[in-house]
Amino acid sequence: MKSLKELLLQSQQKSYMLGKVFAEGDLVKNSDGEVGKIHRRGVNYVIAVTEEGKMFRAWVKDIKEHCGCFLSDDEPLKERDGSDNVEKAKAFINKYKKKNLTKEQ
Repeated sequence: MKSLKELLLQSQQKSYMLGKVFAEGDLVKNSDGEVGKIHRRGVNYVIAVTEEGKMFRAWVKDIKEHCGCFLSDDEPLKERDGSDNVEKAKAFINKYKKKNLTKEQ
């Protein structure tokens, strides 16, 4: 059985391939904390440009959507980490486990 982390990663990758997340022009934050605007989308990566003009490439699995704007110290005003999606996934998995347990008995 897949772990919650694997399920969330798979969901994010599918949403990316369908063009539902990380569109050109969106702000993203990579795992190093750099915030940039998406310049180009690849198959499983994005190329983004920071406010200072520095270009970086990041895998889709290593970035988060960044809501807000650039600040002088590169800290976000607000960051969406998808925690409510985690709760929905946990509820779904628990529901699935309960269903399978009742079938086995």
